Amino acid sequence: MKMKKVLYITLLLPIICSAQFCSELVSHFNIETEIVSEVLLTISNIDENNLSVSVVSTNSDPVDELFIGAQTNVAQLSPSSIQNGVASITLTWPDGAPATTSFEILWSKESFGGNWMLGLDNLPEINTSYTCSEIPVYAVGCTDENASNFNADATIQGYDQWGNLQCLYESCDDIPEYGCIYTDGFGIFSGAFGAEECLSYGGIACTGNNQDDIDTTLYETSLPINFEMSDNLFQVDSNYFTDFNGGSFSVLINPFQTGINTSKWVGKIIRNGGDIWAGSKVQLTNYLDFSEYNIITIKIYTQAPVGTQVRLKIEDPYYIDIGDPSFEVDTWTTVSNEWETLTFDFSDSPPDFNNIAFMFDFDVIGDGSDESIFYFDDIVQTNLSSTTNDIYGCTYEPACNYNEQANIDDGSCIFPELNFDCDGNCLNDFDMDGVCDEVDYDDGIGIQEVSDGQVTLIKMIDILGKTKKEHKNGTFLFYIYNNGTVEKIMKY
Repeated sequence: MKMKKVLYITLLLPIICSAQFCSELVSHFNIETEIVSEVLLTISNIDENNLSVSVVSTNSDPVDELFIGAQTNVAQLSPSSIQNGVASITLTWPDGAPATTSFEILWSKESFGGNWMLGLDNLPEINTSYTCSEIPVYAVGCTDENASNFNADATIQGYDQWGNLQCLYESCDDIPEYGCIYTDGFGIFSGAFGAEECLSYGGIACTGNNQDDIDTTLYETSLPINFEMSDNLFQVDSNYFTDFNGGSFSVLINPFQTGINTSKWVGKIIRNGGDIWAGSKVQLTNYLDFSEYNIITIKIYTQAPVGTQVRLKIEDPYYIDIGDPSFEVDTWTTVSNEWETLTFDFSDSPPDFNNIAFMFDFDVIGDGSDESIFYFDDIVQTNLSSTTNDIYGCTYEPACNYNEQANIDDGSCIFPELNFDCDGNCLNDFDMDGVCDEVDYDDGIGIQEVSDGQVTLIKMIDILGKTKKEHKNGTFLFYIYNNGTVEKIMKY
């Protein structure tokens, strides 16, 4: 039996104006970048005792679980049902539904188990009497008319987590392109999965007129790398990569098709245990030449915090015989939960390397959590002059070396120490003793701290004429200087 972990968090809906949900687009905590979690939420009155709650996926990954958690007005819950991709639950109050109510809503999808919800303040209070008059029908299924399980009502083509079509075919004559007919779906051939592999998994291999029609051997690999499909083959798949020390690489459908990267396929590295340098590497057919194109850029998406270190290491794969020739460049992420382009400058790199190792969150041991998962794409070799408008530097204004001319962050930002400015001066030092107020527990002003070399403070006295060694907050003193002047000062 398949078990899933489901995170329950109480949705305390605020008592403000009630709202209606009729195929309303929502995502995890209503975070825009959580595209993979998106569902259409419908909450509609059935009768005076019953309320229907339903969700349907907006992408090719169908909802497989729907839960109602803690309730402010406890109702009886029907079993969760899924029909045509729509998951639904009915809430029943035998003595009549309250005018408004609140409850938890949690859901999961086939490829991403039970970890999505609407949290506090994501929804207004629910009006139980509102009825959705026209609810659009959305269904995930097979949209290929040649398939035996073609669903005329399906509006979203279904895929599994490996990108296989959830369509069933009776013969090779019906398939959209050469590949493997499984009992529960269809997958096209890739460089690492051919006819022999198809047969070993109990499938039917569709190869055309002869076996040679599908080439499952490795193609030459060179930059740029974008993980897309061409001629029934991945440009680069897991067969090209070698994992090391706790890293695990795979190619999958882009779960975050937004922003600067809307491509279908991306690479993914999970770091789980091992060493601080865990990752995966790819061997290129041709050796890299940085004499003209000295920059490598990579698009990356992660939930790891801003400032996560990313290291690219180029090396010779045969280092065992000739030492360990390599060259490493580090940069740091500037965003979280969105795609960004990271830049690595190999200007000082020696030639003759053809291995690229990817070490995300370098110097930290990964734990397999969301913050240890990194999606990447579009590995490109370029140069600074290739685009005249590209200026590399620190683009973060609070940094000490902020470059207002730069439009591409190169990970070079430098920040001052805590409580100090970029020149090493205390941000707050009321008594000017060189100790920042945040850690200066004796914040009084002493005589030696007031003298400036021209006029010297020789004495501080109170209104009774008593000499004071320091001026503390909340007191009034007379300052007597060596030039005969007197100054009355209240310290706040």
